[in-house]
Amino acid sequence: MEYMGGKEFWHQRFAARSDAPMQPEAILVEDMKKMQTGPHLLDLACGTGTLSIELARLGYDVVGTDGSEQMLSEAMQNKARALYGEDFEREEPSDPSIERLLFLCQPMQQLDMYGTIDAAVCALDSLNHITDPAVVQKVFDRVSLFMNPGAVFVFDVNSVYKHREVLGNNVFVFDREDVFCVWQNTLSEDGFQVQMDLDFFAYNDEDDRYTRTQESFWRPMQATVLSRYSRIPSELFMSHRRFNGKKRKNQWEKS
Repeated sequence: MEYMGGKEFWHQRFAARSDAPMQPEAILVEDMKKMQTGPHLLDLACGTGTLSIELARLGYDVVGTDGSEQMLSEAMQNKARALYGEDFEREEPSDPSIERLLFLCQPMQQLDMYGTIDAAVCALDSLNHITDPAVVQKVFDRVSLFMNPGAVFVFDVNSVYKHREVLGNNVFVFDREDVFCVWQNTLSEDGFQVQMDLDFFAYNDEDDRYTRTQESFWRPMQATVLSRYSRIPSELFMSHRRFNGKKRKNQWEKS
């Protein structure tokens, strides 16, 4: 699988985040509280597992999948802290739903579940990180394969408007206490991709200097790309959609 900016870029980005859900994740958790679905839920591209843990707290039986072993290592540590406390001060696990939480190392397009699911989520524009439309199609095929009739798939993608009007050919500067970032965007001639060039200047207290690192990658507009090149209909690109596939035996149930 091809990642925007490479795996290491995303490892570093998510390793530096706190255990608290980001705003889009918090909104998704609130949305899931209102949806009437069955108990079995997939967190696709779960990263460090923060959303998986929050969804488990709602009572879902959650399976989180991600293609990065490093991400999942962080996810397991976050799960342990959620169960036993930040300093492992508790002897007994705090929540049986979190204790049942399972993490699997699988790229999105190679999803292989043990049974069927009632809901799936894919947060933080993870689908935008895939640059090959055929791979995105494969992801939807695999998710649909394991969903029960009427199951819900909730995902987000950065929109065409955001890519063309917000990112476009604009430059953003972030000046924070520990890092200075210059973010330059270049819209492709066909208007379907944005090249992002980022320069980070991180301050080092020990030698009173800044260290410069650079990242450069293309970001496709998946909603538009998929509408042009895949079998997925344009009406799919909403906040969620119900799948009505063939009935499959629910292998979660004990025989």
